Amino acid sequence: MRLAKAFGTTPEVWLGMQQDYDLWQAKQHADLSGVQVLMQHIARSEGRLIAFLC
Repeated sequence: MRLAKAFGTTPEVWLGMQQDYDLWQAKQHADLSGVQVLMQHIARSEGRLIAFLC
C-alpha cells in the first residue's frame, strides 16, 4: 500500500504485477512433461458413453 500511495496507483496494480511475475516464474520452472490433458480423456469417455446409449 505504501508503493501505491507513493506512485499514485492502487494496491491492486501492485498485486497484479506481483501475480504476473509469480506466474511467469512458475512457468519458467514448471516441468509439465508428465501431465496428461484431462479433457481429452473426458471427451473419449463421453464418446464411449454416448455410443453405448445410442
